[in-house]
Amino acid sequence: MMRRAQCFVFLLLCLPAMVTCAAGQAFAATAKVLVLHSYHKGLGWTDNITRGIEAVFPYGGDVELFYEYMDTKRVYDDTHLSNVFTLLSHKYRNVALQAIISSDDHAFQFLLQHGRALFNDTPIVFCGVNLFKDEFLHDALHVTGVVESFSIGETLEAIGTIHRQVDTVYVIADDTVTGKTNTTILQTIMPDYAGRFVFEFLGSQTMEELEEEVSSLPDTAVLLWLSFTTDRAGTHYSFEESFDRISAASRRPLYSMWDFGLGHGILGGMITSGFAHGRKAAEYTKSILEGVSPQSIPVLKQSPNQYIFDYGVMTRFGVTPAMLPADSTVTNQPASFYQQHKTLVWQVILAFIMVACVAIFALMNLFKRRLAESALRQSEEKYRQLVENANDAIFIAQDGRFAFANRRTLEIIECTKEQALASPFISFIHPDDRQLVAENYQRRISGDTTLPSTYSFKVVATSGEVRTVQLNAVIAEWEGRPATLNFVRDITDQVRMEQSLIQAQKLEALGTFAGGIAHDFNNLLMAIQGRASLMRVQLGDTSEPLLEHVLAIEEHVGSGASLTRQLLGSARGGKYNPQPVNLNLLVSRCAEMFGRTRKNIQVSRNLSDSHVVAVVDEQQIEQVLLNIFVNASHAMPDGGELHIGTSLEMVGEKGLGSHPLPAGMYVAIEVTDFGVGMDEVTMARIFDPFFTTKDKSRGTGLGLASAYGIVKNHAGCITVRSEPGHGATFTVYLPASERTPIVPPEHEGAVVKGAASVLLIDDEEMIREIGSALLTELGYTVTVASGGREAMKLLANGDVAVDLVILDLIMPDLDGAATFEMIRSAHPQIPVIISSGYALDAQTEQLMARGCDEFMQKPFSLLVLSETVENTLARRRNH
Repeated sequence: MMRRAQCFVFLLLCLPAMVTCAAGQAFAATAKVLVLHSYHKGLGWTDNITRGIEAVFPYGGDVELFYEYMDTKRVYDDTHLSNVFTLLSHKYRNVALQAIISSDDHAFQFLLQHGRALFNDTPIVFCGVNLFKDEFLHDALHVTGVVESFSIGETLEAIGTIHRQVDTVYVIADDTVTGKTNTTILQTIMPDYAGRFVFEFLGSQTMEELEEEVSSLPDTAVLLWLSFTTDRAGTHYSFEESFDRISAASRRPLYSMWDFGLGHGILGGMITSGFAHGRKAAEYTKSILEGVSPQSIPVLKQSPNQYIFDYGVMTRFGVTPAMLPADSTVTNQPASFYQQHKTLVWQVILAFIMVACVAIFALMNLFKRRLAESALRQSEEKYRQLVENANDAIFIAQDGRFAFANRRTLEIIECTKEQALASPFISFIHPDDRQLVAENYQRRISGDTTLPSTYSFKVVATSGEVRTVQLNAVIAEWEGRPATLNFVRDITDQVRMEQSLIQAQKLEALGTFAGGIAHDFNNLLMAIQGRASLMRVQLGDTSEPLLEHVLAIEEHVGSGASLTRQLLGSARGGKYNPQPVNLNLLVSRCAEMFGRTRKNIQVSRNLSDSHVVAVVDEQQIEQVLLNIFVNASHAMPDGGELHIGTSLEMVGEKGLGSHPLPAGMYVAIEVTDFGVGMDEVTMARIFDPFFTTKDKSRGTGLGLASAYGIVKNHAGCITVRSEPGHGATFTVYLPASERTPIVPPEHEGAVVKGAASVLLIDDEEMIREIGSALLTELGYTVTVASGGREAMKLLANGDVAVDLVILDLIMPDLDGAATFEMIRSAHPQIPVIISSGYALDAQTEQLMARGCDEFMQKPFSLLVLSETVENTLARRRNH
C-alpha cells in the first residue's frame, strides 16, 4: 500500500513536465532556422537580439538554430560580401532550412539581394532594420519582420516628467555617420521643445575632455547620448565603454534610447531593445513554422520600444519609481524573495499539499527518511566542497564519457558541465594521444594491474588551446557499475619551463663551442688581414694586378669575420655592434642579395610604412635573415615563392604563447615559404643545435640554432607555424625603438700615422708579430710582451717609455682583465686599448666602465688600428 501511494505522488509531480513536453511538439522536431547577424558576437545589441531569439527557441528545444555573423562593423566591402556568399552557399548547400532570421540592415539587404540564390524562397523574418522601405518587399512575398526606430521625443518627455527643474539638455553626439544621422533626427523635433529645453551639443572633444566637461554640469541639466564611439583623437570606444566612462564622470543623469546602455550608467529612456526585436522576430518565425504564411504577417513598423530605467542609477540621482512615466519598467531592482524563488515557493506549496494527502500512509517512513537524507546531505556536501574546490581536476569516466566533472576539470577543457557530460571524454584528448589514452582506459577498466597509474598527455580545450596534463587514475564504482576515478594536474607551465631550460642549455653549449672556434679563427684572420694591409700600403695606388689580389684577400677576410660574428652572436650572449637600424632597409638588402643567388625563387616584399627601427647588430640580424631564407629555399628545391613582410606588433603581458616576451612594441619580420612544410615533431626541434632534416652535404643544423640564439640575445624571439605540405612561416620579433637609425659612412677614411711608444701584449706570437709590423708601419715604437706578467715587469723596470698599451683579453695565466686592473692601479696615466677575438660582451663592457679607453675586435684593418690608436692618444693629450 505504501509503495502504491509513493508511485501516485511521483506521477502527480511528473504530470506538469509531461504536459509541457507534449506542448512543445507543435511543429516538427527537426525544424532548422538560420540566424544571420549583420555584426559580430560580443556586440551588445547583437547579443541582446540573440537572447531574445533564444527566449522563444531555447537551447535543446524543437528548433535547431544555426548562427552566422557577417562582422560588417569591422569589415564591409564587396570582397567580404562575396566571401560571405561563398561561405553560406557552401555551408548550407545540403541543409534544409525552414526559416531565416536576419538582424540589422546589412544582413537584410544581403538576403534581399542573394536570398533566393542561396536559399530559394525560404521564409525570412528581419529585425533591427532602420532603413526600411515598403518597396523592398515588392517581389519578396516570403519576407516579414520588425522595423527598428528609436524614440527621442518620448525620452525628452520622460526627462521633463522626472526632472521638472531641468531646462538644458546636453546632447552627446560624435562626428561619425551614426552621430550625424542621429543629430539630424533630433534637430527635426527640437522646435517642438522650444521654451522647455535648451540643447547644447557635445562630442567633438576627446574622451578626456568630454569627461572633464560633464563633471561640472549645473543642477538644471541632463545628458542625452546619441553616439560617442570615436573621439576627436580618433580613439575608438565600444558602446559599453563609452557609457561607462561618461556616466562615471558626469554629476548629472545620462539618458539614451538603446538597451546596451542599461547596466552601463544610463538612467533610462524610451528604450529600443535588441532583446525585444529578437523575441518578436522569433515569435513571427514560430508562427511561420506552425504554418502561418509570411505574407499574412504584417511588417511591424512601430519598433517595440518601452520605457526602461535602471534602479541603481535612479537611486544615485534620487529618482523614485513614482516619478517615472506610466508603464515604465525598472531593471536591476532588488527582487523580493517571492520573485527570486517563485518556482521554489510553488513547488513547496504543492509538496505540502501532496504530503498532506499521503501523510497518514507515510508519516513514520518520511520521518526516518528525513533523518537518513539529512545525514547523507551533510556527508555529500562535505565531500562535494572538497572535490569542487580542489586545485586539481577530478572526474569520473564511465562508458567512455564523463559521469562527473569538478570545477577545475571544466576550467581546463573550457566548457560547461552540460557540454562535458554530453561529450565523450576522448574528444578532449589531443589527436596524438587519443590512442594511448583510450587503450589505457580500456586496460584499466578490464582490470590490468600492470598499467602505470600515472602518465602525461595533451588535451585540447573547446577554444583550441592545447594543454599538457598529468593523470592519476584508479578503478572505482559509480552507480553500481565499473568506472575510473581520475585526478588530473595541469603541468603545461612546468613543461614549457622545462622546454625553455633545455633550449637554453642547448644554446649555451652551442655558444661555448662557437665562441671558442670564433676566437681562434679571428686570430688567424687577424694575421691574414694584417699581412694584406701591409701589402696594400706597400703597393700604394699602383695598378699592378697584385693589388687586386690584396683587395680580394681583404674582402674574403671580411666574409670570414662575418661568419665568426655569427658564431659569436651565440657565444656569451654578446652583440658585436648594436645600433638603431632601419629594418625595412636591412630586409630589402637581404632579400635582394638572396634573390640574386636563387633565380628559381620569386621574392615578394610587403614592408610596413611605420617606423620599423630596432637596436641590433646589423650584420648578425642580416645573418639571421639569410639563414631563414636559405632554409626556405631548401624547402622548395624546385623553386617557388617567398613572401617577406614587416610590421609593428604590440605584445601583451602574457607574451607570445610559450615565448615569455616582455610587454611592449615589437618589429615583426615574417618570412613565408610554400614548400614541403613540417610536422609538429620537426617544429619542436627546428632550433636545436646540429638538428637537420637535410643531407650532411647540405647543412650542419647550426643555421637556425644560431639564428635563434642571436635573436634571443637581442631580447626577441622566433616563432614558426607550419603543416606538412603547406609551407612554413618564420616570424622574428625584435624590440622596436624610437631612435633615429644610423646611416653608415659612404667613404673609407685615410690611415693616420703617429709617433709614440706602444706596448703590445698578446699570447699569440703571430698576433705580436703582425701587430708590431702594423704599428711600426704607422710610425710607432713597439715593445711586445707575451703575457700580463711579462708586461708588468717591463713597466715596473722602466726600461721603456710606454705611451699606450694594446692588451689581448683572453690569455693564459694572467688574463687581460686582471692585467688591465694591475696597469690601471700602477700606471693610471697610460691609456689601454682592449683587443679580442670575442665580441663586445658583458666582461668587456665592465672593463670599459672601469676606465678602459677603447675596444677593437679582431680582425681589424690598418685603418681601424690607426684611427683607434690616434683617437685614444688624442683624448689623453686633451686631458
